[in-house]
Amino acid sequence: MARQRTTLIEAVVFLSLASILLVTLGGGCVAMTGARFWKYSDGFRDGTVYKLSRKGYLVKTYEGELATEGYSREAEVKSGQSGGNRWAFSVEDPLVWQELQSLPPNEHVRLHYTEWAANGWNGTNYLVHKVEKFE
Repeated sequence: MARQRTTLIEAVVFLSLASILLVTLGGGCVAMTGARFWKYSDGFRDGTVYKLSRKGYLVKTYEGELATEGYSREAEVKSGQSGGNRWAFSVEDPLVWQELQSLPPNEHVRLHYTEWAANGWNGTNYLVHKVEKFE
């Protein structure tokens, strides 16, 4: 009788822990999925694209960096020099990616972006959707 009671208690504890784990994981997945579709902001940034890469361990994503003009205390502290800011961004649209790759060196551009609350597998929450060249 005592062994049956112990087995029953073990089963209840196991099911309780499994339920807590499933609810936590499920809630996290729902929150991340919801945050992926929650637009935080949108706008544009001007500068020169100086780095483009396709990276990722399991899912390859298009990533880039834009050198913007202006003062950045954070950049000065890191590099010991005053200078512009670096802005990291992601690209999902292959046509936008091709346009970025075709830019001549040191071309000044305006990148229009949307910032998402969370962006899943991309490196940043900033998704560039339009490239505007300055004449």
